[in-house]
Amino acid sequence: MTRNPLADSGLLGLNSGASLAMAVCFALYPGSSFLQLMLYSFVSAALAVVMVYGTSSLSKSGITPVRLVLAGAAVTALLSSLGDTISLYLMSSKIWPSGMLGINAGAGLNAVCIAVPIHANCEFIIFAARALR
Repeated sequence: MTRNPLADSGLLGLNSGASLAMAVCFALYPGSSFLQLMLYSFVSAALAVVMVYGTSSLSKSGITPVRLVLAGAAVTALLSSLGDTISLYLMSSKIWPSGMLGINAGAGLNAVCIAVPIHANCEFIIFAARALR
């Protein structure tokens, strides 16, 4: 997509979109289940990618890999700052660095049974897309 071997999901806004959803969920819905948190994070990450793609396509010359990465960096900075502001305001930042996110969300073996197939399917799609290139 970016034709850059050093590009990662953080440059396209995925990580910051998902972390913003987590901050909003902890702020507005503190009793959310792990499945709800995962769903909100996935949707928010997808919306972040749409924002990056939309921002990079505003130019008359179209989308280029450089423009895509620059738009991704801008959207990542925006969403990260919003998420950090929410988490600092609500003092939920004490929970996240300690690695207690899964325990506080009620994650257990059921969450692993849900997350592993989703991750495996994503890996399969990535490898299949590389083979089709």
